[in-house]
Amino acid sequence: MAETTPAEAAPADAAARTRELRTPGAPALAVREYGRHRRPRPRAGGEAPPTPVVLLHGIGGTLEEWDPVARLLAEHRPVHSVDLRGHGLSGDAPWSLDGFVDDLIRLIGHLDADRPLVAGYGLGGAAAACAAARRSDLAGAVNVDGLAWPTAEHAAGALGLGPQEAGVQVDLARAYSAEQAAAFRTPLGAEEFTAVLEGLRAMGTAGSALAASAARSAVAADGLRAPRPGPRAVRAALEAFEEFAPDRVYARLLVPVLALVSTGPAPRPPGAPARYPEVVRAAAAAELSRTAPLLRARPLERAAHGPHVARPEDVAGAITSFLEEVGA
Repeated sequence: MAETTPAEAAPADAAARTRELRTPGAPALAVREYGRHRRPRPRAGGEAPPTPVVLLHGIGGTLEEWDPVARLLAEHRPVHSVDLRGHGLSGDAPWSLDGFVDDLIRLIGHLDADRPLVAGYGLGGAAAACAAARRSDLAGAVNVDGLAWPTAEHAAGALGLGPQEAGVQVDLARAYSAEQAAAFRTPLGAEEFTAVLEGLRAMGTAGSALAASAARSAVAADGLRAPRPGPRAVRAALEAFEEFAPDRVYARLLVPVLALVSTGPAPRPPGAPARYPEVVRAAAAAELSRTAPLLRARPLERAAHGPHVARPEDVAGAITSFLEEVGA
């Protein structure tokens, strides 16, 4: 792995030290390393070194959105966060769920990480879960809100409708989510983009992480700031996410997986279908109800969306507890 922009920070504590790395291969992946810059040696008395953690963001994000969680985890263990293919500072490549999983496995090899835990949000969480079904040399995986849309049958019970009517509501919710995801990737003028960043930073720690992620993803061209991936690419990424089949993946797990599901109350977004919140709740309920020998699913009741950004201490705590449970 090549170091492209050594950016060690001044603070003395290990968790505050970071550096930017770039993996060779196609696509090249941009990585941020927190804390220790070397593979940890075994502790005195033969005690195993702390388990490293690799973090993956969701569609349209960058490694910046995991920064608050990464700094909490890095107080006790090595942490690496990565820009997914086609996002942030990583290279482009075809959009497929298998491709994201392949990138993760290749990254772990380049890091020379010994039995790491992989954790991701949204699409990143789905990729982490899929990796846990393909590799036995992981400590485990954490899937944060990497949810599939509910089946018509499951939605029917949650919405009090027949399967056909419930399926229509799921399709409406899916289409609305895709439209919104694409709309947020529209290029902005430089001044308007700066104003958006300032507005996000005014929202506190969570907003600052989102602002840093937006800035990292933006490409300057013709006086505009164009988010990467753009609207068309985001739709392709969503199609890749649709390849995630939780029941099939969880049945094939080789290592333990923790599914963290946001269940906090959320109002209906402006312009959303009338039953959109109920469909989202049905997706969360479906994930929490799944069973498999190596799966454990738990709610995050204080967050409705993006808990790794909104409630980083809750997510970091859940990851740490999971590591303790699996003896890593």
